[in-house]
Amino acid sequence: MTSQPNRAKLTKGYVDRIKPGPKDEFHWDSDVKGFGVRVTPTGKLTFIVQGRIEGSGAAAARITIGPYGVFTVDQARDVAREHLRSMRLGVDPRQVKKADEAAKVTLQQVCDAYVSRPGKLKASSNAGLRQQSVGKPKLRRTSAALSRSAKPFTCLRARRNHSGGRAVHAHAGAPP
Repeated sequence: MTSQPNRAKLTKGYVDRIKPGPKDEFHWDSDVKGFGVRVTPTGKLTFIVQGRIEGSGAAAARITIGPYGVFTVDQARDVAREHLRSMRLGVDPRQVKKADEAAKVTLQQVCDAYVSRPGKLKASSNAGLRQQSVGKPKLRRTSAALSRSAKPFTCLRARRNHSGGRAVHAHAGAPP
C-alpha cells in the first residue's frame, strides 16, 4: 500500500480498473467517509466500512459489507451509510450481529453440543439426555422447547417447565 491513501469516488468503472498489489490495499470513497473497497493480492474485491462507535472510546471498527459482484457499489454505499449511522448512535454493528446469531441457536443445538463433549458425562446421563432430545421425549413440552431459541431460556424458566408449570422458588427452603 502506498503512503498516500487511495481516495476517489467509488464507481463501477473505478472498481473495475483496480489492479491488485503485493499486499492488501484499501481504496476509500471520497463521498462517504469510512466506505471503501479492500483489494487482496489475488484480486478479490470486498466492500468495507470503517468508523468509530460513538461513546465507546474504542478503536475504529472495520466491518465487511460483502464482495464486489454480490453487491454493487451503490448497494454497498447504502449499507455503509446504515452502519455509519448506527455507529454514530452508539450501536456497534458487530455486537448486533453476535446477538442475532445467538438468538438463532436452538435449545436442541445447545443440548447436542453439550452431550457430544467426549468424556464429560457418565453413560447413564448421556443416554438420558439423548432420550429427551433425540428419541421420543418423556415430557410433553420437551419437543416444543427444543425447537425454540435458547437465548431466552433461563434457569427459573427451566425450573417452572420441569415442575409442570407450578411456580418454583429459586431458594431452597423458601415457602411455596
